Amino acid sequence: MIIQAIDSVLGQTLRPEEIVVVDDGSSDGTPDIVKKCFPKIRLIKAQGLGPGKARNLGAKSTNAQILMFLDSDDLWMNNHVKELSSPIYKHGGCSFGITLNEGPELCESFVIPGEEFDNSKPIHWNLFRWCSIAPSSFAIERKIFLCSGGFPGLHLGEDWLFFANLSLRYRFHFVPLVVTTRRIHSQNLCWEGFSANYAFHIIARLQKIAVQNSMHEELETLEKISNLITNEGNKWKSVQDWYTSLRKHGLI
Repeated sequence: MIIQAIDSVLGQTLRPEEIVVVDDGSSDGTPDIVKKCFPKIRLIKAQGLGPGKARNLGAKSTNAQILMFLDSDDLWMNNHVKELSSPIYKHGGCSFGITLNEGPELCESFVIPGEEFDNSKPIHWNLFRWCSIAPSSFAIERKIFLCSGGFPGLHLGEDWLFFANLSLRYRFHFVPLVVTTRRIHSQNLCWEGFSANYAFHIIARLQKIAVQNSMHEELETLEKISNLITNEGNKWKSVQDWYTSLRKHGLI
């Protein structure tokens, strides 16, 4: 998958200045494959940092003005860089597009953001209800990323907390185009690593942020989500099951 992911970056209509691959302790020969197939790409080796800290390491290693991220099992559409960088060059801040999710683990494909996303509302209103952004469809000014402290060091939900925190301080530009394909499979973290305890932990962290910023409406919604996890969370096998339950109960 890493070869296809990198090929999708090299095939951009607007080529990025630099490509950095962070190998976070893989055991499948990823470093050798990258060195053989893409000798000009910079490879950084780490050991078990987790997705958030691995992205942070890559971000700190480059001086590029705009940062974009790509998980190894995702693919950028060929207009990805052009579409996401355009609003940042014009207005600064962050941008995100639509992620198409496909794979054998799914009954049918779906998109992020989905029907829960209300573009007429402030971005923080959306992000304190559900994570409507995928890291592989997101772009940010490097100076903002560094000031924010980057992604927290969590196994799951690090992206949601990162975006929620950013949404209270910086401008987000929504690009209503599919810019990324996310290939869902049984080893995705949202399938392999999901548990009700992780869901509780993420919501508790969001509640703490909401309290600090006097977000009363968001706190009320988060409390209802927490109660739903208590009642149904042990039945969920993936993040998508969580999402489906929230939609069913009208919480997003």
